[in-house]
Order: sequence, then structure tokens, then C-alpha cells
Amino acid sequence: MIPVTDRTGLMNAFDPNYVSPYVQNFTMSATRTVSSKVSVEVRYIGTLSRKLYGNMDLNAPNFLYNGLKQAFDAARSGGESAFARSDVQTG
Repeated sequence: MIPVTDRTGLMNAFDPNYVSPYVQNFTMSATRTVSSKVSVEVRYIGTLSRKLYGNMDLNAPNFLYNGLKQAFDAARSGGESAFARSDVQTG
């Protein structure tokens, strides 16, 4: 049993709308005969992956929700934000 306060443990969670990941392969080729003894051939092979597994660091800072985006929007529109004022105490 791992206590809740143990910060070294890992936790996995899955979205209930989870879908299976898949990979698509594309192949394209073109051949052109220049003369009776010379031909040119071009080939392309590509791979496209969709809906792969991913990890999210829950402790990573996110500018959309920590107030920085709101301060940026306020400064961009000509207003004043708490981040830009010098009289605001931080910490």
C-alpha cells in the first residue's frame, strides 16, 4: 500500500471516450521514360499516426489558467493588469 503523501508514485487515468490509435502508410511513385535507354523514377513513402497515447504532466505550468493569458489580453487591449502594476505585492 502506497500512502497518498508519497510523491514518487505514479497514477494512470484514461479518458472514457478513449479511441484506439492507428497509423497510416502512404506510398506514391511516378515513372517517366525519357528515352529508350533512360527512365526516371521518383518514390515517396510516408507515415501518419493519429490518436497516439500521450502523457500530461499535471504539475506543468499552463499559461492559459495561471493568470498570464488574462494579463496579456488586458495589456494588449490597452488595459492594466495586476502583473504589469508595480504597486502589487507578489509572493
